[in-house]
Amino acid sequence: MTTVSPRVLMFCGQFWPRIGGAERQALRLSNSLLARGCRVEVLTPQLEAAWALEENIDGIQVHRFPFVDLTKRITNLRGLGLLNTLVMGWQVRRAVTKYISRFDILHAHIAWPMVAYAGEAAKSFNRKIICKVAAGGQAFDFDTLRRSSPLGPRLAQRLLAIVDTWIAISEEIKSNIEREVSDRSRIVRIPNGVEIPVVYPVYERKVARHFLYLGRLSRTAHKDYLTLLRAFDRLVSRIPECELKLVGGGELTGDVHAFLQSLPHARLRTELVGFSEPTRWLQWADVLIQPSMAEGLSNALLEGMAHGLVCIANDIPPNREVLGEAGILVPVGDTETLVQCMEKVATISSECLKWRRGGRTRAEQVYAMDRVAEDYLRLYTMMLKG
Repeated sequence: MTTVSPRVLMFCGQFWPRIGGAERQALRLSNSLLARGCRVEVLTPQLEAAWALEENIDGIQVHRFPFVDLTKRITNLRGLGLLNTLVMGWQVRRAVTKYISRFDILHAHIAWPMVAYAGEAAKSFNRKIICKVAAGGQAFDFDTLRRSSPLGPRLAQRLLAIVDTWIAISEEIKSNIEREVSDRSRIVRIPNGVEIPVVYPVYERKVARHFLYLGRLSRTAHKDYLTLLRAFDRLVSRIPECELKLVGGGELTGDVHAFLQSLPHARLRTELVGFSEPTRWLQWADVLIQPSMAEGLSNALLEGMAHGLVCIANDIPPNREVLGEAGILVPVGDTETLVQCMEKVATISSECLKWRRGGRTRAEQVYAMDRVAEDYLRLYTMMLKG
């Protein structure tokens, strides 16, 4: 009997070149599935006119559909949010209808308004629908969706009705989804994955000098940038050779830059890099800092661990789950403790080496993308058989 490989259309609300952890995760997962014989393509809105409607990125065919966001063109119009949601829905349904007949499964990333409309179109073709929930706790996808527009509560109910399988990337998210979905068999626990560099990292410095934040500078990222910058300012006052790179962009870039100018030491040793391919900076860094106030399951932490960086993160359940005993956790908003942890790895070589090796080992054993892709392949196959 011949086994037919699943045909999967990944639906992403934004994609390359506007990237964050979720977008990198979708691309790397697509690559790994493609290598296993899946047919995988990406459907995403064309958020900038300069972006090509069709593009091949790392072997993955990306289809961008023309997209108009009324809030970017019209201001101070009452009822615009409702109208914009309806127009967005029409655009998304039209795009999914164009492509979905060539696929077996719609795999959506993040439960938000676009996905409700995408799912409707896919369901009209009797296609299976998977949706990964990207954030839990105070940033839980469904809570955010319900607040997104006057139609938010209705769209949330629509999603709950049409999605066949929900992906929980962390235990916190699994618990959150269980409040919404009574049939627990529709919830599958698959973490985010990370590609493990083939070459084991060679450490140029025995103690830490290069510190990295990798992620968006936006309100929806739920990061405590100010505590990070205050702590780094104090670190540089004691160890002037230290450097910090903030790799990522967003609407808070100007605010972060303005705050940085008020810090006499940090402003001289900090660079706001903007959106940039992360590999270069992961190779540059000694330490990755993740000042999360809410998370799903941090792709940045996974990438830092895989590259053998010391990982320091705020002590919230998803970060605790990712790091286990292989990273440093600090209380949210605790500048003093963060400074102490940064200073320790910047002065004690044995501490630095312990965390580097521990993170790399945990990434290999728990979060390798090969393992995650195999989990998805089994899920796809099971859904199509059922």
